[in-house]
Amino acid sequence: MIRRLRPFLLLVTLPSTAVSQGATDGAQRLIAFEAHRALTNRWPFAALQWTAMGPKINGGRVEAIAVPPGNTGTIYVGMAAGSLWKTLNNGLTWKAVFTNQASHAIGDVAVAPSDGKIVWVGTGEAQPRHSGYAYAGTGVFKSGDGGITWQHMGLSDTHHIGKVLIDPRNPNQVYVAAIGHFWSHNAERGVFKTTDGGRHWTKSLFINDSTGVVDLAMDPSDSRLLYAWGWQVPGGRDGGLYKSTNGGHSWRHITAGLPRGMVGRAGLDVAPSSPNIVYAFLDNQGTGPTKEHPTIGGEVYRSDDRGEHWRKINQDDLYTVFGEFGWKFCDVRVAPDNANEVFILRGTKVRDQVLYDVGTDNLKIWRMVDLPIGLHYAYAEAVLAQSIMKEDPGRAAVFASSAFDKIANWKRDQMSSQGNAQRPMKFASERQGNYTWGVHGRRDWVPKPVVG
Repeated sequence: MIRRLRPFLLLVTLPSTAVSQGATDGAQRLIAFEAHRALTNRWPFAALQWTAMGPKINGGRVEAIAVPPGNTGTIYVGMAAGSLWKTLNNGLTWKAVFTNQASHAIGDVAVAPSDGKIVWVGTGEAQPRHSGYAYAGTGVFKSGDGGITWQHMGLSDTHHIGKVLIDPRNPNQVYVAAIGHFWSHNAERGVFKTTDGGRHWTKSLFINDSTGVVDLAMDPSDSRLLYAWGWQVPGGRDGGLYKSTNGGHSWRHITAGLPRGMVGRAGLDVAPSSPNIVYAFLDNQGTGPTKEHPTIGGEVYRSDDRGEHWRKINQDDLYTVFGEFGWKFCDVRVAPDNANEVFILRGTKVRDQVLYDVGTDNLKIWRMVDLPIGLHYAYAEAVLAQSIMKEDPGRAAVFASSAFDKIANWKRDQMSSQGNAQRPMKFASERQGNYTWGVHGRRDWVPKPVVG
């Protein structure tokens, strides 16, 4: 005989403590980490030596690269969720140097130009994830011995830090661009400044409790002249460009020539060889022409008068540079010896590439620089005097090209957040001649094959 089950309704009442209370602030996470550290110290198996058996997975996207002054072979690489790594031999071997701190998510890393032993880390991934979680940080950390030891320097509730800037002549004067909580309101966001090496902080720029600052740039000829980009995640009307001429004591909102309305993330850079020239690569979230092209997308702007007035310098559509993913890809870098040599990132699901611009005031030539990194997103961080570097976050790899051959050759060094960090990794070199794309003429920005 088959019994028929009667339908029923089960009602479960959860205690009030199970209801989400919003984002956990940084102070609570620091307390939890100290409890973790105390338990670790009392762990009966602490003396055992462990060997990672895999799987070898990376720690998310590469968020930041920093190089100490001089050609020392030292490079710092910050991972979105895989701590901070350091090499002393131009990438032949790597060592994790931030593993016992309260956060493993790195937003930015900076080395003092006047003292290569002073390293600052801003924690919290700077790329909000629309699917999945972007780990929040616990503020800023400082090392005075090249990453051997670290000290927490505050700003624990900033959650996500986009940029750390150190005054080139005074290592105790530091600026921090704090995005703040991605999906909730909080007050600890904007630009923060310290003049005593992080013991005390002042809130230099505060827009509102839903708009933080994602990027900062400093005039190389005048450290008092600063540019900041406000960002209301994922986009809004309260962000945009701010400028200070007195070291962050006061700021002006600059709008002349820049898009009005809905704007997202932007990257900023000042031309080292001509500081009156400033570039902004931004995510214009104004309405696009079609359903497949829902926003305007990537645009490059240039100022020739230290950020007072701007003009858009791309005439053709750059939507394909990063599509709807402007919250991830907005880096722009200017070559140190040529104000018209500009690199902007392209991040697509097809291939990850850099758009490489060489030109003069009368001619624009854009080339596509293709790296052999497959179907992954990328985040181009630095164009340095000694090298041009690009990261592959999908495989936690760093690509470097010598300044002597510019984009002709790229070397790849892959690191893993598991396994033996001291073991030399394999370098792969691939000739880029067959992967260079370019266009000629002022109005051509969409990459096309070079003919002839």
